[in-house]
Amino acid sequence: MPTTPLRYLYISLLLSLVIALVYFPGLKGPWLLDDEPNIFKNEQVQLSALTPGQLKIAATAPLASYSHARGLAYLSFALNYYFSGQEFSPYAFKLTNLIIHGINALLVYWIVYIICAAAQKPSRLNPHLLAGLIALCWACHPIQVSSVLYAVQRMTLASGTSVLLGCLLFLRYRISPNYLTLDPRRTAGLVTALGLCMVIGFHFKETAVLLPVYLIALELIIRPFHPSNIKLDRLLIVLTVVTGISALSYLMMTVGDIQSRYIYRNFTLEDRLLTQPRVLFWYLKLIWLPRLSDYSLFLDNYPISHSLLQPATTLFSLLGWASLIVVSLLSKMRWLLLPCLAWYLGGHLMESTFLHLEIAFEHRNYLPALAPVALAIAGFSWLSDKIPSRTLIKYLPLALPLVLLPLLTTVRSTYWGDKVMFITQQVDNRPHSVRANGAAGLFYATRDPVLALEHFATAAKYNDEAILPVVSQYSILMTAYNLYDDAEKADPARKIGVTAGIRGQWSKAELASEIARLEADIERRLATYSISAQVMGSLEKITYCALAKRPACKDPALALKWVNIALNNEKKLKRHTPLLSFHKARLLAATGLKEEAVELMEKIINDFPGNDYYKIKLAELYDTLGMTDKFREILRPISLELIEKYIPSSSMEYVRSTLEQ
Repeated sequence: MPTTPLRYLYISLLLSLVIALVYFPGLKGPWLLDDEPNIFKNEQVQLSALTPGQLKIAATAPLASYSHARGLAYLSFALNYYFSGQEFSPYAFKLTNLIIHGINALLVYWIVYIICAAAQKPSRLNPHLLAGLIALCWACHPIQVSSVLYAVQRMTLASGTSVLLGCLLFLRYRISPNYLTLDPRRTAGLVTALGLCMVIGFHFKETAVLLPVYLIALELIIRPFHPSNIKLDRLLIVLTVVTGISALSYLMMTVGDIQSRYIYRNFTLEDRLLTQPRVLFWYLKLIWLPRLSDYSLFLDNYPISHSLLQPATTLFSLLGWASLIVVSLLSKMRWLLLPCLAWYLGGHLMESTFLHLEIAFEHRNYLPALAPVALAIAGFSWLSDKIPSRTLIKYLPLALPLVLLPLLTTVRSTYWGDKVMFITQQVDNRPHSVRANGAAGLFYATRDPVLALEHFATAAKYNDEAILPVVSQYSILMTAYNLYDDAEKADPARKIGVTAGIRGQWSKAELASEIARLEADIERRLATYSISAQVMGSLEKITYCALAKRPACKDPALALKWVNIALNNEKKLKRHTPLLSFHKARLLAATGLKEEAVELMEKIINDFPGNDYYKIKLAELYDTLGMTDKFREILRPISLELIEKYIPSSSMEYVRSTLEQ
């Protein structure tokens, strides 16, 4: 039999090969959801040179919602862009994600092997094989597709790498022969290494601060087989408390009042806390009973719990988790059940509790899913041991997940690798999802406008707060109306007008009536509901569409009216006000109110003196109004590297020559 290092090498190579084959079909897939604002529409990650200045800009690119965290994630996006020939190639980004996922699978294999070897529980399977099987089933589980093939989830993957590395270092320390002596130098080295893992992981995603929780779960599973040490227990408690206090302090400084952040959600803090127990059971269903029809990137229509009995499953879920905790504490198998429960629930402490996040996402299970997967494989291994047969039939229980999970993941990866297949599957799986129908509508907008309108109408019907589907309907019908008498101008390249198919359903007068209805609906939604990030994105597109005088928009006066409605809406975050004011200033200038536009932009600069973005935009406005001296005055103190991030490259030669005058 091969030695342990060789076994590790052979199983690692096999594990890497299977993971590569399973996810390869999805690498050619499109950009998705949050990829747009975070990656290919984020000017700050567009590295043109590996200079300290540009790297610093990329590392400070996180959106306002992430404050100062996740800088390393954005730096990795920038490097991906640079080494991909300065192009935003989804393939390159997804391939990098796959490599990170492969590394994580090897870390999982090593961690599980150490636990299996330390536990010394009788099993027909060698610890290497059992660990390899668990790592393979975790890495090739269909729930992981939305972490690996969703480019922006580099944040989750790399944060997971730091956590897993910290877990591995802890286990190596924990099972060392001289562990009981707690050598001060080795202990200090461990604490330093764990701290570095958390800090590095934190700058990919904040969930890395849960490392102490994962360490407690590992301590619970290793403790029955290796003597405990009261000093290490105290160390874990101190590490957990210090990390918890630091995390809460960070939240207070960056987020502030948690309850107020729910202003732009269609649920309250209480609703979210009541809903999450159901969500956590639903995640378990996705892990233990995988069906392709249950999976989706778009989970925006997950039903909300408004009370313990609305729906009744809310109460049952709470009782269910309480029962599982009691059973885990009292069971003879508590050495296994309790750590798995601690790992799974502990891994959801941030994203499935009080934070003002969306209700559910599959990628939140990236690390937490390891516990249910390991528990299931341990159960199958126990069942296999109970089969008395000496033939291959005794391995059938283990063969089931080994074959089924990679097969399902390969099929799902194939769907994710083709835009049409992806959109079709998302709508089929979530027919009432605003995002699924919105994505389908955007895809068909220039291919089949009538079908696109149907998807947008469905999205608007099932979410009265969403504005994007209504704005999208408005844009299609406005284009059709303005080009009604000359359809070929809608798409000269294809010689097929956007009005094709629409004329058969609406006369020009009927289009005008429908457009008026949509305008009223947009104004109602802007005035009644909270100003979400989606609304902000829609208003930005409306503004630039009106300024460019495209057929999809009316004149800037209407866009100005909508921006004013949003500004007067109290249900918005403070950071939305300057962005809306910037849009208003551009529209004021376009409608001839130049002095008011300049006055408003200068007010934004005074209110946010440290924000160079607004200064650059004010300079653009000065240039538009012919105020060249003011243009130079604003831009000269700002570095050219930063200006290049916010001004199109085609305009930079003009900027340089103007500044040199």
